[in-house]
Amino acid sequence: MLVVGCSAVSASLVLASGDTTAVLTVIRAVPAGQTLAAADLGTAEISGSGVTAVAATSRDTVVGLTAAVDLVPGSLLTDGMVTREAVPGPGQAVVGLSLKPGLLPEAELRAGTTVMLVLLPAPTGTPSRADVERIGSDVLVPRARVLSETSDSTTGGRLVSLLVEKAIAAEVSRAAAAGTVSLVVIGPGT
Repeated sequence: MLVVGCSAVSASLVLASGDTTAVLTVIRAVPAGQTLAAADLGTAEISGSGVTAVAATSRDTVVGLTAAVDLVPGSLLTDGMVTREAVPGPGQAVVGLSLKPGLLPEAELRAGTTVMLVLLPAPTGTPSRADVERIGSDVLVPRARVLSETSDSTTGGRLVSLLVEKAIAAEVSRAAAAGTVSLVVIGPGT
């Protein structure tokens, strides 16, 4: 990651100078958790200030790393998009939610967005006392990371994959199936 990080910094310095530089791009979709292959990457010549991307000279270093988020064709590859760690890592799980409109912000979710999951009242009124006592509050998951999201054409809602702690994954799945969970976007440091 140090080599990738240094490449991203060197690419951004060249970009700031007004010259062009060759950077890595994503040419094939790579789901979060999958290993990056050479065929998934292309290059582009870019210039500008404030743009960071992994330098094309780092291709061999990046191939074999794991996609930390869904990689979308046409995007510039940045160091935060890949990791040496497996996704999900030890003690983590990926859970899927099908959320109807109103159960998540209308703002566009992206891979990497930090969210909180809130336990909602059951159709009968309030979260059961046992649920709140077991969890400790109506916050089901204080911090989770969005791995991917797509529109659900059958419900008009969104299908969201989240990276959560393994210990709470079953509870999140139950709440999602019961329709008693809401997604709240939070800042990365909160």
